[in-house]
Formats: sequence, structure tokens, C-alpha cells
Amino acid sequence: MTKIIKTVTELQTAVDGKRVGAVFTMGALHQGHAQLIKQCRETVGKDAIVVVTIFVNPTQFENNKDLEKYPRDLASDVEICEQNSADIVFAPTVDEIYPLKTLVKKIEPGEIANILEGASRPGHFAGVATVVNRLLEITKPSVTCFGEKDYQQLTIVREIVKELSIPVEVIGVETVRESDGLAMSSRNMRLSEEERALAPHLYDALNRVKAQLLENHPIEKAISSTIEWMADFPEIELDYLTVLSPSLGKPVPGLARVLVAARIGDVRLIDNIECELAVANV
Repeated sequence: MTKIIKTVTELQTAVDGKRVGAVFTMGALHQGHAQLIKQCRETVGKDAIVVVTIFVNPTQFENNKDLEKYPRDLASDVEICEQNSADIVFAPTVDEIYPLKTLVKKIEPGEIANILEGASRPGHFAGVATVVNRLLEITKPSVTCFGEKDYQQLTIVREIVKELSIPVEVIGVETVRESDGLAMSSRNMRLSEEERALAPHLYDALNRVKAQLLENHPIEKAISSTIEWMADFPEIELDYLTVLSPSLGKPVPGLARVLVAARIGDVRLIDNIECELAVANV
């Protein structure tokens, strides 16, 4: 049975001397999170302890309204954790994570935090990097799993782990999708029926770009023609559609990422897929 722990002291006592796998979440768990837990368990082994943290981190929200609207259902979250063999749910208060605030080291993730999501949400990734570093300090895992849906977040976590020489393996887990291709996200539950019907077009847009790149169209042409296609859905307010390297730098021949972000109603959605670039594309 999954144990619920709410204090840092109790958690550290529970995992002391054990091999630990950790999955860091803000709750509102779905099958995408379930896949993270499964992958974590598979990687660390049956004799290790898998810890799932559920903490709605206030420092990564732009305003208090978004923070207040974030869905919270600990009982449902614990049920998903139990179903996927998590040993501990760590559900701390803000004061447990940020005691006397000044004692917590603030992490600035660098220039990669200022593009894509960072351009639209200033300070967001500093909040993410800071809380991830804090949770790594608390749980001391050998392995931690992050979803590829939040690809920029995954890339930043990998960078700070490398920069700070934190001894943990960061595993990226493939995006889990609904039957129509929509990437699973806690935000999807905020979509109206009409908005939900539009949302899969983001995945369609990614695949349109990828298909054109496979036909050796230049990146600019692949993106511009896809943006023209998306104009048929004016309810989708596109923020960005771009192709970057796996490290989110300038694209070069080889593997790359197609990334998209858009707002449908008052819900912001993101997605990405891997693609292959030929010399002709760049």
C-alpha cells in the first residue's frame, strides 16, 4: 500500500540507505504520469523505493489565479500511484519545501529558459529549476523520470543536473496520447467540449511539419505552410511552431524537435515530436 508522507524529515527517514526512484508532479495525475511511475519502477527495480511527489509549486505560476485554479485531488492521485506500484506519495506543504525561503537555493537555468515557454512565462523555469533541485536534495534519487511532452522542462532539468553535478539519471519518457493524438495533460480537463475537439489539431500540425521535412522541404516552408493550414481554425491562438535541435539550439542535420504551443480558450497547450532533418531542410 502506498504511504502518504507530508514532512521532509519523515520522508528522509523512510528512504535513508535505500535506492530511490522519484517522479516529481503537481498532482492532477493521469495516464501520462502513470507511465512515468511505471518507467521509474522498471528502471530502479522492485527492491527500490519509488517516491511520487505531489506539490503545486507556487513559484512557477505567473499569477495567483492560475495557482488557485490548478486542480487538486490527492485521493485520486494516491489511487493512481498505488495502481502503478509507487511506495510513497510525498505531499508537502509550501513551508516544508521552502522553509524560511532564504535557506532554499534559487536556480537560474540560463538562456534556454528564455525561449519558447520562457518567452511567454517569464520566471517560470527559474521556479521549475529551483523546486526540482530542492526535491532532488530531499529525495536523493538514483533515477528520476520526466515526460517528453514538457520537452523544454526536461532539457532544463538535464542541464541543471549536469551543471550542479547531481548524481541522478534523468530519463525522458515518451508522451502518452489520447486516441486522437492529443497529448495527455492535466490542463485538458479545463477544455470545453468544443475546445477539446479542436485540441488534436496541435498534434496534426506537428505531423504536417514532420511529413514535409521528410520530403526535404526547408524548415521555413514546412512551418509557414502549416501555419497557413492552421488559419482554418481561428479558435486556436498559435504562440509558436518551430523546429530546433534536441538541445533546443539551432537545428542541424540529424535528429530534431518540432515544438508547438497555442491557447484554446483560456487553456494553454504544448506538444512536440521528434523528427529527422536532412541537409536540404536546414
